Amino acid sequence: MLYPGILGVRGAISGIFSGRLSTALHLGRVKPSLRKNTYYYYLLVAFIFLMPVIGGVLLGLSMAFVLVVFYNASMLEVLTLPIITVSSIFLSTVLLVPIASKIAFTAFKRGLDPDVILYPIMSTISDLGATLIYVFIIKLFQNFAIILFTASMIAVFISYRKFKDNKEFIESVKQSIYAIIWLLIFENVAGAFLHSVSSRLKDFSSIMTLYPVLIDSLGDMGSIIGSRLTTHIAIGHVSIGKELFTDYSGDLLAITLTAFIFYSTIGLMMIVCGNFFLIIMIASAIAIALMTPIALFTAIIMHNHGLDPDNFVNPVVSSMADSIMTLGLWLAAIILSP
Repeated sequence: MLYPGILGVRGAISGIFSGRLSTALHLGRVKPSLRKNTYYYYLLVAFIFLMPVIGGVLLGLSMAFVLVVFYNASMLEVLTLPIITVSSIFLSTVLLVPIASKIAFTAFKRGLDPDVILYPIMSTISDLGATLIYVFIIKLFQNFAIILFTASMIAVFISYRKFKDNKEFIESVKQSIYAIIWLLIFENVAGAFLHSVSSRLKDFSSIMTLYPVLIDSLGDMGSIIGSRLTTHIAIGHVSIGKELFTDYSGDLLAITLTAFIFYSTIGLMMIVCGNFFLIIMIASAIAIALMTPIALFTAIIMHNHGLDPDNFVNPVVSSMADSIMTLGLWLAAIILSP
């Protein structure tokens, strides 16, 4: 039960860091260099190192509650859950920050857009890394997890002590807590939905082998739409109002068209396993039609409420990608069923 939650919280932290780092590079608040960077970059890193403890504790306590209430687990059995979650997410974050920074800086210096490059790459790398770390910690819990947990608490102390008087730092922490709580609540609801519709998809088991690719690519598409919009808003290239969709229509068309080409390619590849081209195209069309406004309006609504949309866009998009693609496949199965 912990593993999906760890991936979800880790994904939220990776998404927040990717979105804010990309926007900061475009605004000139961060230099494309790992050494001698700006005050804002180190503030961002310090803020990100708080998130494993906050997210890990929230995840561990929520899982402990479920196990005690619904599975009659003892309190003693669940006390270790926050330690496992915090340790796993913290070590993943230690690896995430330099890798994500290097990818973003290299892309930016070569004239590429980190809003397009960074999160799609990091979502794949981080999932693999978090999986290996989780297995490693479970195997060596007594010898290693306590050390990592202690290190994470030290990182929290240092980060908070350094930036506690910075208003942006405190606001970032508050907003990210809201984003992680949303993620944990929605993923529980989404899990129940996925279980309820899984029987409808049993006749399309071949497609389910591509399920991770379908949901990951949908999350990447939503991230690109939302992250580019937050950057355009920050640098003043688009305005919130009637002109927004006119100003952003070119980017939106290019991103969604690329997504359709990708899903068409997947559908054509699946012809060798059976005629599943139509179900993939219908499912992807439904998923893109739903994900696009979610990514757009998450950025717009958060901006209009005085919040940093980069703290919300990627966590919201990544948490909803599973359910939206599953809904698309389910509706496509209904449409094509005899």
